[in-house]
Amino acid sequence: MLPPIGDYPESMEAWWLDRARMALGYAEDDALLRGLEKDAGRLSDLFTTDRKADFGGYGENERMLLAYGLFYFPQTFQRIRYPLRELLFRTGWQPAGGTIRGLELGAGTGGALLGAVDYLAAAFPEAAIEAQAVDRSRGSLALLSDLTRELRDRWPRATFRTSVGDMRTEPAWPPEGFDFILASFSLGEAFLEDQQDRGFHQWITAIRSRLRPGGWLLLVEPALKVTSERLERLRDQVAQENHWRIVAPCLHRESCPLLPSGEHWCHEVRSWDPPRSVVLLNRHLARSIQTLKYSFLALTAAAEVPAGEPAEANSDRFRLISPVAEVKGRLIAAGCAADGRRYTYEIPTRHLSREDRKRLLAWDRGDIVSGPFVPLGDGTVRRLNGTPEDLRHESAQHTGNPSA
Repeated sequence: MLPPIGDYPESMEAWWLDRARMALGYAEDDALLRGLEKDAGRLSDLFTTDRKADFGGYGENERMLLAYGLFYFPQTFQRIRYPLRELLFRTGWQPAGGTIRGLELGAGTGGALLGAVDYLAAAFPEAAIEAQAVDRSRGSLALLSDLTRELRDRWPRATFRTSVGDMRTEPAWPPEGFDFILASFSLGEAFLEDQQDRGFHQWITAIRSRLRPGGWLLLVEPALKVTSERLERLRDQVAQENHWRIVAPCLHRESCPLLPSGEHWCHEVRSWDPPRSVVLLNRHLARSIQTLKYSFLALTAAAEVPAGEPAEANSDRFRLISPVAEVKGRLIAAGCAADGRRYTYEIPTRHLSREDRKRLLAWDRGDIVSGPFVPLGDGTVRRLNGTPEDLRHESAQHTGNPSA
């Protein structure tokens, strides 16, 4: 059984607070966080509405790096654990030997790498972990090195190395065969000007040579339409070439059904409990911090991918691509099904208990649902043909296995 997602570690929040207080000369945490509000706001703009190459050079600005560590690092650390947990569950992946080797490209301060190492250390406590980080920012990597050295008791069987380099170029990549490679919220910066996705596609093709057989690649991007659709186009190319096994989020290898209309784009929304420092930094920013939003693509370097995998091509199993909403006596949600098509799913509410309604409305975008549905009209709408007890719900949030 896989371990739960868990909460953001208090020791990590304390490390960032201590580091920022000492570097910026604040005596109290609250004064420190008030002082960094504008820096956190500037970062938020750079990551969303004011996106530009190198994100304004924040990687060499100490104040902004410390603001990142307190506001965005916790989100990055937690966010990677949801798709990672799903990947491990769907593949049944186990370390091939006594050591897990991992790499993050465009690692920055290493939030995603440490989130992954922390989870893998809990899932495979007997394994040693060798983790490497590549980034252009010396300041970011210096913070990562200090953090892992000073909190080494949390990962007693893990070692960390960093190297300065451009994540886009093969000479910057360590030569070792890796069990996993991550790129989290870094592809948008690295390939910002690549409007035709050519460099992006060449990059992922080359990356495969750095993975051991059965190794996996996890790409995580913002939940913005432009970044999510770029991953959708990439997975379409991957599906056609048949060199990778698509693990998630897709339940099929057909063309992405969301791209033609652009009405929906594939992304996840996960609830979490943000640490106090994130809440206080957000007092005047008013950002949506109660959920973690992202798009992702999980692939494994399978030796051979059978055509049409997986073979569960039916419309009764689907990933939610919208929230569940209550409309005129029905619960309604959009889903991307295992047969490669998009449907609207509805559940009549007339026989639902208050508890059932509350439970179904709490399902997150990105959860997987299966059950008996029947087509209505032209077949694009499907209605539950049974009771809520007939529905099977899978979520990365569960404390047991995702299908529990």
